Amino acid sequence: MADITELLRNIRTKIYGKDVRQAIHDAIQQCYLDGKVGAIDMVARNQISNLVAENNNTSGNSELTDIRVGADGTKYASAGEAVRTQIKNISSSQEEVQTQFPILAAHMASARKRMTETKADMRFFSYGSINSSGAIVDSQKEIVSVLYDRHKNESITPPDGYEVRIASYYSSNGSLNRIENWTSNTTMYSADNDSVKDRVSIRRKDGGDITTDELVDKISTTISDLKAFYKIDRALNDLKKELRKENESVSDEVDSVRNDLESAPDKIVNMHVWEKFSSNLTPNLAAEKALSLGSWMAGIPGMKPDFVINYSDGIGKTEGEIVLADPVRSFHVTNSSDYEKLNSLRGKYVKKASVEDGIFKVATNASFSVVTEKKSIEMYVMKCSSAQHVDSVGYTKSYGHVTSADQNAYPNTGLQDGFRYEYKGTIGQTVSKSGVMEDNIESLTKDVDYLKKNCTGGSGSSGGTGSNGKDGVGILRVEQTTTSTEDGGTNIVTVTKTNGEKSAFQVRNGSKGSKGDKGDAGEKGEPGAKGDTGVTPNITIGTVNTLESGQSATASITGTTENPVLNLGIPKGANGSGTGSGTVVAESPYKGKTIVAFGDSIIAGWGWKEGTGIIQPLKEKYADATWINKAESGANFATTSNPEHTPIVTQIRNYTGAADAILFDGGVNDTNNSIPIGSIESGYDASYNTGTFCGALESALQYIMDTYPLAVKLYIIPHSFAKDNSHVDNIHSKAIEICEKWNMPYLDMRKHSQIAMTAKNKSKYTRNANSGVGDGVHPVESWYRTFYSPVIDQKLRSLGIGYATASVAPTVIPVTGVSLNENTLSIKKGESAMLAASVKPSDATNQSVKWSTSNSNVTVSNGEVTGKAVGTSAVTVTTDDGGYTAQCTVNVAENTVDPSESHTELESLSVDGNCYFDTEILPDQNTNTEAKLYIKSGTTYICGARDDKYKYGYTVTDNFYAIRGSVSSAAKNTAFWEDVWTIKQNGATTTFGNNSVTLDNAGNFALTSPFYIGCMSKNGEAAGAGLKGKIYYAKIYSGSELVADMIPVKKADGTLCLYDEIRKKYLYNKGSGAVTELK
Repeated sequence: MADITELLRNIRTKIYGKDVRQAIHDAIQQCYLDGKVGAIDMVARNQISNLVAENNNTSGNSELTDIRVGADGTKYASAGEAVRTQIKNISSSQEEVQTQFPILAAHMASARKRMTETKADMRFFSYGSINSSGAIVDSQKEIVSVLYDRHKNESITPPDGYEVRIASYYSSNGSLNRIENWTSNTTMYSADNDSVKDRVSIRRKDGGDITTDELVDKISTTISDLKAFYKIDRALNDLKKELRKENESVSDEVDSVRNDLESAPDKIVNMHVWEKFSSNLTPNLAAEKALSLGSWMAGIPGMKPDFVINYSDGIGKTEGEIVLADPVRSFHVTNSSDYEKLNSLRGKYVKKASVEDGIFKVATNASFSVVTEKKSIEMYVMKCSSAQHVDSVGYTKSYGHVTSADQNAYPNTGLQDGFRYEYKGTIGQTVSKSGVMEDNIESLTKDVDYLKKNCTGGSGSSGGTGSNGKDGVGILRVEQTTTSTEDGGTNIVTVTKTNGEKSAFQVRNGSKGSKGDKGDAGEKGEPGAKGDTGVTPNITIGTVNTLESGQSATASITGTTENPVLNLGIPKGANGSGTGSGTVVAESPYKGKTIVAFGDSIIAGWGWKEGTGIIQPLKEKYADATWINKAESGANFATTSNPEHTPIVTQIRNYTGAADAILFDGGVNDTNNSIPIGSIESGYDASYNTGTFCGALESALQYIMDTYPLAVKLYIIPHSFAKDNSHVDNIHSKAIEICEKWNMPYLDMRKHSQIAMTAKNKSKYTRNANSGVGDGVHPVESWYRTFYSPVIDQKLRSLGIGYATASVAPTVIPVTGVSLNENTLSIKKGESAMLAASVKPSDATNQSVKWSTSNSNVTVSNGEVTGKAVGTSAVTVTTDDGGYTAQCTVNVAENTVDPSESHTELESLSVDGNCYFDTEILPDQNTNTEAKLYIKSGTTYICGARDDKYKYGYTVTDNFYAIRGSVSSAAKNTAFWEDVWTIKQNGATTTFGNNSVTLDNAGNFALTSPFYIGCMSKNGEAAGAGLKGKIYYAKIYSGSELVADMIPVKKADGTLCLYDEIRKKYLYNKGSGAVTELK
């Protein structure tokens, strides 16, 4: 809120004329009549918007908003008329000043009477909450006051059902000093303190949303700055003093105005002009029509689409060209079925990467499909049913013109302070561009004649006859002495004053304007004349394949329209009756076979092109076989809660088609993503934990061995990525051990790739598809064709692919339904329960199901239901085969402590590295923590949380490590030894005992995974090995407010757990380890 005293003083010093003073008088009178302090601020700001200049004249780096606009907002026809109309009123201002004194006295008496009221004015409060750094953040739960001075005995009292707290800031730099605790009692200051300023926050005790309206006339306070009329009273006293002085200053003002007007021409014509617009672009859209997104040739086996669609939520304009606004996203179409994934383009702006035909806006109800179109050759076309071309864009609103003596005050063309500006030149250039400068000379001369008559002296002060004012220096004549009609030419205007002095100023002609925006499309023209005969196609013969006797001949066309290539398939003739001898040609070992591949980027071919990889060269060489590539770049072998790519175990177990050979890789991404390796089961037919690498690989092999027992099988270990492969050697050793257990052949490309990953080979034979730089990991096309695929070809041959007999798809027993073991389930917040799904019939081939919930107060993972908040949710299980569903209604109640329950406080709890406690608190930038722990060697994760975007907490290996912010934020380390430690994290500082580390300044963040004690969560699950040692206590703060205070206890039934003294609830061990009591 602006200081009203300063605001009124500015009005007096910067605005001339009777009308302005009358407006001030009316504003003050209205403010006191209806008690609305904001009215003064509003009127004052309206007047300030029309100030001529900040230093009371038109010189210097001052901004002229519009010299033709009067103080009351009236826009006059010319600058001269504006001056003539308003200057008449200056001489009568002395009488106005005299008449205002009694009115002001009455206003101040009324204000002082109102000053005795003790209610806070809610116009000094706004929505928001003060965070730990003192900044005000959005909140509907609290309101905060303006800053105010601290004075002795001033107090504030909240009404019943509300609480207040005081935050103090240093006056010197505005930084936060401290924040007091919430209280429902009266808060009173014991002494004045000029070194700080305060804010008061108010909230409801029940935690509900709060409004300023509900507290009108309810907050008792003697704090002057929070009462409606305190500042007005001070302002009126100051204004009264200023108005007394004005009696003596009116004559001086006339002189000032006269001098300003004499110097105005030079200043005005050299002022720079910009047009001011809204920053929002509005498109001009053409009529809706179908849009072709891309195409590929039909009738060619193996031909797939390969084009990119770029899209964005908005549009922009760069150097006159319409562009997609940041962030721009891309969709790479590589399969004919990708049209099913394009619904996310609805309502977006799209641009095809390969075609320069502009930008289109896709309709919100658009549909997508693949159709066949026959032109010179038959093509498949991926289409959008409805889109509109963006013909042009424009800015939605103009705010007129702004001017400044400083050419750098605004950008030539661009954004500043939320508005767009376009430079128009100086005022002189603007007038010259319009061709009216010469025509206006006569009008300017008339204005000058008027000024000469009315600005030659000022009246003396009222009372006795005073001395005459000083004779003013007027303008004798104005003439244009040099005229130019060229672009950028110079016109010289000479002004002769009454004292004989002359001054000249230049007015430059404007340059030719920049090219305007593209105009609207014209109407469709008449049909053109018949074109010339097209070029005769130059047909060449491509491949000629020999087909078996009795087969039908085939023909297909590739190449271009002008140079088509004809590919033929010609069957053998019938056997002759002769009895000669000849050479027997070996038949392809893959003929009629089906080979299926699964895996990650090595199989998928990310370094070459997604969907190629190991399979593509073999597919081209042995076209008489069926080759299927199910691999996805970035896939883990194991399952996770929200996989971005289909896990390899899921790729394999979801496949139910024919397979004469199955080959796959996987495991490197599991290591990169910190997925647990897990353990190998002792036998077959076990219940495998697919959340670990070992469990997922064994689950996949169990499925392959049961479903495709006679198929050729091959697990592939990729080449050496570098001289040091230690980070993946462990997982590959486990893979080899599992393959040997399951009699599963494997191919170790570390021994067969025949390339050492030198810098030259890395650059030549590998490629990161995002950066285009060699990465040592992802093979390029030449390496697949030269080494990878030939070695795998030989391996499949040696394993007997030519004799495989499993090409018939296994018998598939379809799913007919699904049921749950519970129809309703009641749990408490923080507790979990298991739901078991039964797929019908029990021997159905595909037993896979998916779980979902209707409400976020419940989560479900593989049937485990966890209550996150009080409420009701429907948990649904859906079969992958047939989409059959079953539901269970889950009711979550508050997990409050039963009064009949009792516990004994313990000094500590001992944990073995496999125990953790879920606090159910999601850390954010305001979270601070403290914990006292005994930490043994062998501990990894101590406390914290992690999801796909952020990390928060502390770990230990040879040193302590603390992290707070994004997953890419650097972890900071300090010394560790086995001992009892108190760990405190406050903002970007973490303290381990007496050692502190400073973390990255993370800004705003919020995790979706809860804070664990005894381990770190990772997307709602334990990240790995946890704390080995003891837990003495743990505390969590939001800013400075304690929100969880957890201590070790032993319940009456002997259960060992943590008890939160703030939330009055027990936290139980969620890990697989044992919690023990310290004796």
